Amino acid sequence: MARGRELIAQKVTGKSRDEMRGKEVADGKVAIPRAPRTLYVLDGSSYDAATGKVADAYQRWVIYVPYATPETTGLSTKASDNAHGLWPRARPARTS
Repeated sequence: MARGRELIAQKVTGKSRDEMRGKEVADGKVAIPRAPRTLYVLDGSSYDAATGKVADAYQRWVIYVPYATPETTGLSTKASDNAHGLWPRARPARTS
């Protein structure tokens, strides 16, 4: 994720960013976790530190599964009202 933010700061976005990150992973320049990871994010328009409340809160979550495919996970590539779909992105070739 950090590398993605670095590339965005360098104005590398969209397909170019995905391709660059995939090549860096395939070349061994950037490591990715071998096991699944989960990210939870709570966004909002403001945060009140005194009460601990987030105004206009919106929660989202992502499960990262390296080299996942619909066949290996049983997950659909189509999202539903209450669940994300597996991203149908090209994956770098697994080297080990």
